[in-house]
Amino acid sequence: SRRATRGSCFACIPGAVTDGHLYAGAAVDAGAVALLVERELDHPVAQARLADVRAALGPAAAAFYDHPSRRLHCLGVTGTNGKTTVTYLLEAIAQAAGQRVGLIGAQDQIIDLAEVNRRYLKGGNSPFLASMQAFIEAGAKAVQVARKAERYVAGKSAEEQKKLVGAGALLKSSQVKLMAPIPYPKKNVVMLGINYREHVDEGARARSLEIKYPEHPVFFTKPATSVIGHMGKVIHHKATERLDWEVELAVVMGKKGRDIPRERVYDYIFGYAVCLDMTARDLQRIHGQWFKGKSLDTFCPIGPWLVHKSALTDPQQVRLVCRVNGEVMQDGNTRDMIFDIATTIESLSKGMTLEPGDIISTGTPSGVGFARVPPVFLKPGDKVEGEVEGVGTLQVEIAEP
Repeated sequence: SRRATRGSCFACIPGAVTDGHLYAGAAVDAGAVALLVERELDHPVAQARLADVRAALGPAAAAFYDHPSRRLHCLGVTGTNGKTTVTYLLEAIAQAAGQRVGLIGAQDQIIDLAEVNRRYLKGGNSPFLASMQAFIEAGAKAVQVARKAERYVAGKSAEEQKKLVGAGALLKSSQVKLMAPIPYPKKNVVMLGINYREHVDEGARARSLEIKYPEHPVFFTKPATSVIGHMGKVIHHKATERLDWEVELAVVMGKKGRDIPRERVYDYIFGYAVCLDMTARDLQRIHGQWFKGKSLDTFCPIGPWLVHKSALTDPQQVRLVCRVNGEVMQDGNTRDMIFDIATTIESLSKGMTLEPGDIISTGTPSGVGFARVPPVFLKPGDKVEGEVEGVGTLQVEIAEP
């Protein structure tokens, strides 16, 4: 199925560190380019792969890169830029670097919006480009800056774009490990249960129960500690022997609102992502409710990016597919929801304030593992893909605890 139009996909990527006049480009992955920028003139003076940085800084740097939770403070490196010798100060990157907002561009390149805005569009250090949460809260202003950055990059020749890559303003997708769009949501992720008739049917059959469809949306939540991103690892915790999958369309709110009427719901939405509702079926059963069995650490993969609502003209007519090790397990369509997006958000917002960055996942179609004959459950090493037409494909791997 098709992916969202380029220029509408906002990705959360590991960010860069600024310290006074110092700017150290982020190491976005093990093979990424570490860009060191001259302290006073603030322009690119050297480009080195992490292996070269490790060699230059010695054993202490190697230990840091092998253990991202550690920090390097004030390590000086001397290099040359033409005839000028400059000193670089490399401070913490990796976890200390935080996050930035990237825009997926042509050929799956990622535009570092903060860097393009600051360095080339003379927009300064805009706070709303520091995180996806801030970006969403800024609303139309942030999207306008993103569109401007997209036009700027698109207007450059191939040779000029190479220079942007060298400056760290344009990243190759192979260099970047995407984070969850909102790596640590301010609130629990809201989930919608039993929202597809065929999923209700298969669940009732598997447990020999009478088929009953809900009369109102059924909500539960997942904590922020369950959220991971694209290509992340879902832990097969020792607490469960029946790990299952569910692919869903997630809605991300863009405006604050309470008692939102269904005819205005889409005015309050920012965009969409793919959600994999990982579930410990045995815990779900023994506890008699959904929260515990669906809330274990890493059980809420979201991604691979956040697609602006303008790119998905009818979210009630998109295909959802889940694959396990390449085999299609779920294949449904959002038109089959019992409660559509407008009804769901109208109901959820009654007497309850929804805020920018709130995530609402809208339920899963049939094809889950526990309802199969015989049942199928995930094991370490399995790869799970959740694909939503017009959004993208989110992939995770099941890992040992």
